[in-house]
Amino acid sequence: MDEASDRAALTVFYSVTNGQKWNDSTNWLSNRPLREWRGVTTNRWGQVTKLNLTWNQLSGEIPAELGSLSNLNTLALTGNELVGRIPSELGNLSNLKWLKLQDIQLNGEFPAELGSLSNLKWILLGNNRLSGEIPSEFGNLLNLELLSLGGNDFTKMPCELSNLAKLKTIVVSYNRLSGELPPTLGNLSNLESLTVEGNQLSGEIPRELGNLSNLQALWLNRNRLIGEIPSTLGNLPNLKVLDLWENRLSGKIPTELGRLSNLERLNMWDNKLTGEIPAELGSLTRLQQLNFRNNQLKGPIPVELGNLTDLNWVDVSENQLSGEIPSELGNLTKLTSLDLSHNRLSGEIPFELGNLAKLTSLDISYNRLSGEIPFELGNLTNLISMSVYRNQLSGRMPEGLKGVLEESDLENDLWEYSTPSCDAGGLKPMPVAMTGDRVVLIAFYNATDGPNWTDNTNWLSDRSLDEWYGVDTDIDGRVTALYLEENQLSGEIPSDLGSLTKLEDLSLVHNHLIGEVPSELGSLSNLKSLYIHENHLSGSVPAELGNLTELDVLSLSQNQLCGIIPSELGALNSLTGLYLDTNQLTGGIPSELGNLRNIECLHLAWNQLTGEIPAELGNLTKLDGLFLDDNQLTGEIPPELGRLTNLQELGLVGNQLTGCIPEGLRDVPEISDLGLPLCDTSGELP
Repeated sequence: MDEASDRAALTVFYSVTNGQKWNDSTNWLSNRPLREWRGVTTNRWGQVTKLNLTWNQLSGEIPAELGSLSNLNTLALTGNELVGRIPSELGNLSNLKWLKLQDIQLNGEFPAELGSLSNLKWILLGNNRLSGEIPSEFGNLLNLELLSLGGNDFTKMPCELSNLAKLKTIVVSYNRLSGELPPTLGNLSNLESLTVEGNQLSGEIPRELGNLSNLQALWLNRNRLIGEIPSTLGNLPNLKVLDLWENRLSGKIPTELGRLSNLERLNMWDNKLTGEIPAELGSLTRLQQLNFRNNQLKGPIPVELGNLTDLNWVDVSENQLSGEIPSELGNLTKLTSLDLSHNRLSGEIPFELGNLAKLTSLDISYNRLSGEIPFELGNLTNLISMSVYRNQLSGRMPEGLKGVLEESDLENDLWEYSTPSCDAGGLKPMPVAMTGDRVVLIAFYNATDGPNWTDNTNWLSDRSLDEWYGVDTDIDGRVTALYLEENQLSGEIPSDLGSLTKLEDLSLVHNHLIGEVPSELGSLSNLKSLYIHENHLSGSVPAELGNLTELDVLSLSQNQLCGIIPSELGALNSLTGLYLDTNQLTGGIPSELGNLRNIECLHLAWNQLTGEIPAELGNLTKLDGLFLDDNQLTGEIPPELGRLTNLQELGLVGNQLTGCIPEGLRDVPEISDLGLPLCDTSGELP
């Protein structure tokens, strides 16, 4: 194909993807050489070899004409607003090596035709809405090194992936994969990372995964896996991360895991594991995180864990551990969090814990500990949270623990007290559990994998809260804003956030959060903006959000929310923007949304909404953007919408609307795309 043909294909691409609205369209459609067009690279004959227009505000669909760029080796359109299906014509790009289409809004099935692209090395399609089975034709991509399909709706992983001998990375997290993990994955001898978290996989962990001698990270968490952990996983000499949490695994922890000399993270919480914690784990000298919370483990805490001097996080809470707390834990001088709560531990608290100078959180509540709290714990100057509730402790509180909390952080009616302490003013009760905004943020940090955030500066430190990254406070030190967008948060949003009663702005955009939107957020009576779009949230939209009468913007778009739109949202009188697009919402559009008299943008596109468009939306006289595209709406366009004189953008395509276009909408851009006639002045079909 010559330069002229490539120019023609790019011209179509520009037109179809609304090039006039791109962030940067330098030299496009000009007579300049193609290599001078923004994002275009050519070979010496002027033929396009690379098209890189990431995060450039492209919209519309990917045109089939791109399939004619026969010399293209790189197609990178990440982070745009493209919709529709991946054209099967891309299967003609025989020279393509790098395909990067993640963080868009593509839907439909992946074209099997792309299985013929034998030169492909990278496929990045994460965070779209692709569905169906991962094509078995992927097994033909013998040069593939990276396959990233996370955050879609794929349902099955083909066993043919085992043919890809060069594959180094597989990411299929947060899809709808079911069935069992193919044992043939154990044939991928070059695999370095396998991420299948957040699916519906069942069955046992294949023992064949123990053959992956180059594997460095194995994320199998948040599935429905059962059975015992294969002892063969102890054969993975390069493994650094083993995440098996939130499954239904049973049996004992294999002693063979003690051979994983490079392991840094070992997380198995929320399973049904039994037996004792193997002493052999004391050989994992590079381990930084150990979490066995909420299992059925018994027996003592191995003294050998005291050898793991790189540990910064230990949580073995909510088990049935017994015996004494090993004094050897005092060797873990890098430890910042230690949770031994909700077990059957007895004896005294070892004074050696006073050596843990970096410790910020200590929870030994709900055990059978006795004796006094060692005065050495008063040396823990970084300690923010300490709980010893529900033990049999006696004596006095060490002097150094009196200042664990600043008075501005306290809510006295929530404090629990234990043994008294003396100072010059006489006896005072001893606080044993932190409360207030600081404790809420600590719970949030723990729930969203804070140690692995992109930026967690000052979190869990004793610095004032307004010095914690992303936190704003008022003059009294109460949290008013939390800005943690694009910060690699994962896990669920904890309900504790509903206790930040002074919170005005909450932004958790573009992270990896899962689970439901907590109904407790409806208690934040001062909240003005709630931005949690571009995550993997599921469940329904809480009706309690209708209590947020001060809310100005509510953005839950680009998640996996389902169920109906709560009619209670119609009570949000201050709302100017409501963004629920790109979810899986069903049911009708509540007529109560017609009460949102201050709203300027209502975005409900790309859901599965049914029924007719409520005539009450015609009351929204301040509306300048109404987007109902790509739903299953029926009936006629209400003539009342013709009263929306401020309307600049109206999206109705991709529905099953009939009738005619009301007179007042005839000049709205792109209204003609509906293919409906204009109504006459009486509102009837002409």
